[in-house]
Amino acid sequence: MSRKHIFFFGFAFVCVAALGFNFFLADCPTYMERLRIQGQSMRGVFEEGDRIYFEMDPRHCLSLKQGDTVLVETGENHPPLSKQLVALPGDEVFIDDDTHCPRLRISGSGQDLSSAQCLAHSQAPGLRRDLARSRGIMPPDFFLVMGTSATSFDSRAFGFVPRHHIRGRATELR
Repeated sequence: MSRKHIFFFGFAFVCVAALGFNFFLADCPTYMERLRIQGQSMRGVFEEGDRIYFEMDPRHCLSLKQGDTVLVETGENHPPLSKQLVALPGDEVFIDDDTHCPRLRISGSGQDLSSAQCLAHSQAPGLRRDLARSRGIMPPDFFLVMGTSATSFDSRAFGFVPRHHIRGRATELR
């Protein structure tokens, strides 16, 4: 083998090694994954069959903000779910049961939101349980996620989502 070939292979090895080490040593290594949307819980944001790119976050270090669409593991025998982040750690969250149409109210994170969907008194068992435990303040490293459909399987059913259950964030919606 000539010196030129040895130099080339040595240089190529160093470049590949540097890229590999960069993934493991970077402050927040991420990678892209294209996933096909199944179900109707995010209708209006995207439709069943859309292929969406998610920035996958194996170290759980992406900066997340209210309104981001994220990929959530529910901890059950269920495929990951795509949902919108509606409340972040430190946000105040409560269910306004004083009206004929109970609504979710969220303040903090720079803006106040209220859910457009009515919550029946029997709905949202997971959310009501977690809100009672936290006294209405989102705990550190926990998030509230919701779909756009009133029948969406989301935090209303399973409660707050721990940070380590958020696998990635959508980067392109369509």
